[in-house]
Amino acid sequence: MNQVDNTSRVASAGIVMVLAICFCIQGWAEVSFDTDGMLLVDGDRFFPVGIYELPEGDALDEIAGAGFNIVRASASIESLDRAESAGLKAWIPLGGNMDVRDGAAREKLVGMIERCKGHPALLVWEGPDEPLWNVWYSTQGWMYGGQVEAFRDRIKAAREGNAAPDADRLFEEYRRALNVADYASAETAAAKLWNALGEPPPRPDMLMSTAPQRAKALADGLHAGYAAIRETDSAHPVWLNHAPRNTVPDLAYFNRAAEIVGCDIYPVPYQTTGHSDLANKRLSCVGDYTERMQAAGPGKAVWMVLQGFGWRDLREEKPEDETEGRRPRYDETRFMAFDAVVHGADAILYWGTHYIDKPSRFWTDLKRVVTELKGLGDVLAARTLEIDLHVELKPTLYSADRGIVAVAKRARGRTFVITVNECHEPLGCTISGLPVADGSSLRDAQTGSMLTVEDGTVDCFLGGYGVAVLEEQQ
Repeated sequence: MNQVDNTSRVASAGIVMVLAICFCIQGWAEVSFDTDGMLLVDGDRFFPVGIYELPEGDALDEIAGAGFNIVRASASIESLDRAESAGLKAWIPLGGNMDVRDGAAREKLVGMIERCKGHPALLVWEGPDEPLWNVWYSTQGWMYGGQVEAFRDRIKAAREGNAAPDADRLFEEYRRALNVADYASAETAAAKLWNALGEPPPRPDMLMSTAPQRAKALADGLHAGYAAIRETDSAHPVWLNHAPRNTVPDLAYFNRAAEIVGCDIYPVPYQTTGHSDLANKRLSCVGDYTERMQAAGPGKAVWMVLQGFGWRDLREEKPEDETEGRRPRYDETRFMAFDAVVHGADAILYWGTHYIDKPSRFWTDLKRVVTELKGLGDVLAARTLEIDLHVELKPTLYSADRGIVAVAKRARGRTFVITVNECHEPLGCTISGLPVADGSSLRDAQTGSMLTVEDGTVDCFLGGYGVAVLEEQQ
């Protein structure tokens, strides 16, 4: 696919227009959505570039100066005041408080909303992070990890005391069933094994077979919380961030509780982190996950959370090999941002920067990318033109199982073409269908090179994971 298909989002424009009517309260910052899912702040299209930090003093000014325009705040006026003092907007994470299953939970949630809803810095409420995945992940951690270790310790003791003769056999049954995702058989074997060991199951609620029911209960609790938010505050939308996991139908059931959906995806170093569980483990999985979020929330805005750290930064004991779990390079950070954009992301946010040292090479590179995004803020916020833009690859020696993706936007009275090479090898292409007069030039904003348009076409050449932002010259 050479141009992102926004048909599903346009088809759901009626839903978004209803929301646009709701999120407007006189005296507050007016937050709504345009028909394509782009956020409107006081009537202007606004492309959020966010960071999960709200530091003190000069560090906050540095964030604002780099081009970030929205930060993660706490549910306090002091926190929102600090964001506002730096000229920044904010979102507030509600966490588990959004899970409303009784009157007391609803009262607590409403209290949080009432306390902060009138602050001019507030743009968005965020639900609990990765809610669907965490139901499964906590259960997986017990069944594949904690319970396995518990069995091993007890079986060793039983073997030394010549007790529980069937323990080894039942343990192997348990592990074999887990390895083929036969959860019912694994749970049966586990129950028999605990009985043979003379102990009750320590966590009888942690069953993979009941995870779907527990996930549904959480989704319904979040939907009830969403209703409470809407009744209390009709001025600010709700955002749900997911893990890069789970099926589209299951995600869609959760997304009833939000106007903004998205996921975090941190693939660097690619093919080794395991963060993408798609067949595509490369950097271009960012674009794939952006489209998955669109499918899981038709007509909703999509905010993508990208990598602001290296996986080694999360570990207390650093691997001796410095390339293991390394931080993204500048070109990788830039590619992932624009790959999300060309696939339809309505915002880009960075998680993990609180784990890195500042200053550092990575922090400098990330700020450089964010500064570029800031300079293109009106372009990124502009509508993707619904034109027949076609990309044809030039002959190449590579398999090119991924190609070049291009979208066109109109801003500043001129056309911009954003192109990304999703292949890790260099590729050339011909882009046709451009709404640009023959003889006009497109200038690559980064390299300064000029490309001449003939018969609505232009040739474009990009290195592996390359990006070109081409601006029509007038």
